[in-house]
Amino acid sequence: MAVVIRRDADNKWFFGIDWSDFFAEIVEKYGGTVTLTASSWDIPATWVQEAETAFNATSNIATLVCSGGTNGDKEDVTNTITYSVSALTLTDATQNRTRTIILEEQ
Repeated sequence: MAVVIRRDADNKWFFGIDWSDFFAEIVEKYGGTVTLTASSWDIPATWVQEAETAFNATSNIATLVCSGGTNGDKEDVTNTITYSVSALTLTDATQNRTRTIILEEQ
């Protein structure tokens, strides 16, 4: 399923992935806590990743802030996170999710 982002071509736009469901499954299976420690994005070459791109370890949301691209673009973006699981003494585990984004004029 594609996500449509309506944006002004001259402005920044954002997209986020909520990892809470993934973390809840880990906690249910193993107990303890899961902490989001890093996030990176693989985006098309015609998009510019802006400095505001970040993640929130409290809400478990990784946010991508971009500019560029062309209306009508239908592109895949991949978010790779790094996380730790206290119950497993596990650090630096990684997981990724890919989403299709369609850019449209606002």
